Amino acid sequence: MTESGWIRIPCIELQQRSVGFMSVRLIATNWLDIVADRRRIEKGERDVEIISGIQRPLAPKRISELREICNKY
Repeated sequence: MTESGWIRIPCIELQQRSVGFMSVRLIATNWLDIVADRRRIEKGERDVEIISGIQRPLAPKRISELREICNKY
């Protein structure tokens, strides 16, 4: 991650019917920078709360379920 907190990732813009989305290829270090950005609430200007981050807290039950799925293949 850069000093500014932003990383630049090349992507391809795709359109499927009326839905647009981006396709990217990440290296492991970029992925960890993004995944580690846990959702949190911060105080903003004039004491307005700001929700930051993109990931929900870890759910141990979901980790176990995903492990089982991955081990099948």
